[in-house]
Amino acid sequence: MRNALREEAGFQVTSGRVGKPFLLSRKPVRFVLASGVAAVVNFLSRFIFNLWVPYSAAITLAFFVGLTSAFLLNRIFVFSNATNRIHEQIFWFVMVNLFALVQTLIVSLGLEWYLLPYLGIHWHTEALAHIAGILAPIFTSYLAHQRLSFRESRNDAPV
Repeated sequence: MRNALREEAGFQVTSGRVGKPFLLSRKPVRFVLASGVAAVVNFLSRFIFNLWVPYSAAITLAFFVGLTSAFLLNRIFVFSNATNRIHEQIFWFVMVNLFALVQTLIVSLGLEWYLLPYLGIHWHTEALAHIAGILAPIFTSYLAHQRLSFRESRNDAPV
């Protein structure tokens, strides 16, 4: 049971021993890289949107630009062996990322409105807060995408 949980989290388990941690195995590294590119697209597009809309709306619009690039990059470079249908992949990818959007907004706005001013940080607070907000859901998103968005067999269907 413990080994199954370790494998689910991305650890390589052989002979009852835990191998490389999840960040050192190949798929999670590709996930971080692909998602990192999408996060840069997300982050930079927020500045463009911010020319016309308020900060929180710009974060939301930028999130959907990043979402599209993240889906394509992850589907091609990370989870290319997914066996579930494309409409299921899109549905779960959107659901997982809507949850990530909530995490991103809570972290970004909480830092920008409360924590950074409390700490006396007034230099580029929106940018700093947004970077932290983008980084916040990495681990939960990887596990959810592996389990839901890009399943590798029909036997691995969500509960």
